[in-house]
Amino acid sequence: MSTVPVTPTIPPPRPQIDFPTWLPAMLVKELRQGLRTRGFVGTFVAFQILMALLMMGAAVGSDAMAPGARAGTATAVNGFFWTLLTVQLLVVTPARALGSLQSEIEARSLDLLMLTRLSAWRIVFGKWASLVAQSGLLLVAMLPYGIVRYYAGSVDLVSDAGTCLALLGACAVLTAAGLWSSGTSKLVRVLLVIAMVIGTNVWRAVATGSSAFLTSPFRGMDPTTLGFDGALTLAFFLVAAVRRIAPPAENHAFFARVLPLIAMLPVPLWALAGHATVAGGQFFFAGCFTLLVCATELGSVRTPMVVHLRPWLARGGLAHFVGRFALPGWPSALIYMIVALAAPTLGLMAVPGVVPPHLVMRVAWLGLLALGALTFPVAALAVFERSAARSAGSVYGLVLGGMSVFGAIAAALAAGLPLRYGWIKDFARLLPVSGFWLSLGDTELSDSTMIVQGGLIFAALGFAWWQSHAYWQNLALIESRERKAKL
Repeated sequence: MSTVPVTPTIPPPRPQIDFPTWLPAMLVKELRQGLRTRGFVGTFVAFQILMALLMMGAAVGSDAMAPGARAGTATAVNGFFWTLLTVQLLVVTPARALGSLQSEIEARSLDLLMLTRLSAWRIVFGKWASLVAQSGLLLVAMLPYGIVRYYAGSVDLVSDAGTCLALLGACAVLTAAGLWSSGTSKLVRVLLVIAMVIGTNVWRAVATGSSAFLTSPFRGMDPTTLGFDGALTLAFFLVAAVRRIAPPAENHAFFARVLPLIAMLPVPLWALAGHATVAGGQFFFAGCFTLLVCATELGSVRTPMVVHLRPWLARGGLAHFVGRFALPGWPSALIYMIVALAAPTLGLMAVPGVVPPHLVMRVAWLGLLALGALTFPVAALAVFERSAARSAGSVYGLVLGGMSVFGAIAAALAAGLPLRYGWIKDFARLLPVSGFWLSLGDTELSDSTMIVQGGLIFAALGFAWWQSHAYWQNLALIESRERKAKL
């Protein structure tokens, strides 16, 4: 009797798990793709080769050098080390984020991602966390060279660790800003880069001016407060990136608009605790942050939908009133801006120690000029509302940026040939946008200039309010329909 040979069963190979299953699916997808890209691999290999060659050259030549030359070599090595870290964390990674969402939009893969029950928040957060994780990996790969620097000279490792964490935090904020700008057109991204360069030069000019309040406002800031401000800025850029790809039925305006109010909270606490410098710096940041949020909110011509209004109507009472400040569209953002700039500014300036007494009126006037500067481009959106619906933010930014550039050109011409082109600067000082930037460096303004500036500001506010009537009528119609549906 013959026996049938039994073939041994071979167990199937176990799947190779490169990431834990509890990690978000979008983060795993982005890490798998990002770790294989040329941007990450090329940066990783290039920086390793540069640091290895530099360290070997310094080690070989240190024995034949005099003590003074060794100190100079150690300083050069330290400078090169921090330069590489700064470039890879503050330049390379944010530059990679500039095309992250845009590639998904051009490939039309966002709809496929939405079909997998991934929300816009999870998509943006996964891309941001992946880029920050890759930056952390590059940072960890560079740390051995930092330890070698410790043996080559007197290096404070604790201070270096704090600097590395600060660079990583700045990288996280800039990466979120890159994701936000990646959803815009290429022209807007180029203009943003130009605006960053111009803004840096303007900041240097203001920092060397005569205004004591605007010179070094973050001097003496507490590290905890700086981390708090960085977290608020990071949250704003992330929610702005989410709004680029979120469906129209989702409303993220409330979360974005509540952030400046949170930024104002530490100001009275620091002032009452006796830290006037920290309170003033936080007040300055909160004001700039409020202007940034208001500028992005005003560049929208969206119309509120029933789904946006229904949660506020369901709560009734005070929630119904608050909901008007949290609806999409520039008319709602306009009343939010007036309240967000006026109420906290007037209230906090009354707290002793926040603003020096001799600068209270100047700061109040600059706040009014900022209100007019942000309202002036709304007129272009109101006039060309239908044609600018798809690119409202771009139109708003072009008008705001164009008027700012006009002010810079007028100031440059007046500085070079004051007798011939001084009138151009005087004229630019009267306009809402350019007048704000030119008034930053002016210690005093004439009464006639302030009267004209104030008149144009209130004219811009009145025109914008008149153009928003259709928005509020539509909102009232939606509210009446909802109340009848409940009855």
